[in-house]
Amino acid sequence: MVKFFIRVITNGAALYIIPSLLVGFSLESGWRNLLIGALVLAFLNSFIKPILKLVFKPVIWITLGFFNLVINMGLLWTADQLLPQIAIADIKTLFLSSIVIAIANLF
Repeated sequence: MVKFFIRVITNGAALYIIPSLLVGFSLESGWRNLLIGALVLAFLNSFIKPILKLVFKPVIWITLGFFNLVINMGLLWTADQLLPQIAIADIKTLFLSSIVIAIANLF
């Protein structure tokens, strides 16, 4: 439970920082929208990501771990589709923002 709470905080921090770094990423202002986005990302990263990593383990090995970035992009795209308060303009923004969120989730 503590690990999930820490993940919510780090995802919230990443969602707070990304719109100032990337022009194509927008998050509606307000702490409530930030909290909802952080909770959805934390849920996806805590429960869905391990399943995807297990299913795609051979592909992750073959690509020397780079397929993890594709998984992160898919999870962020899923959050974008689920939440109307998050808008990602293009694939480049999705790629760069998934890198920022992946770095935040390392902690």
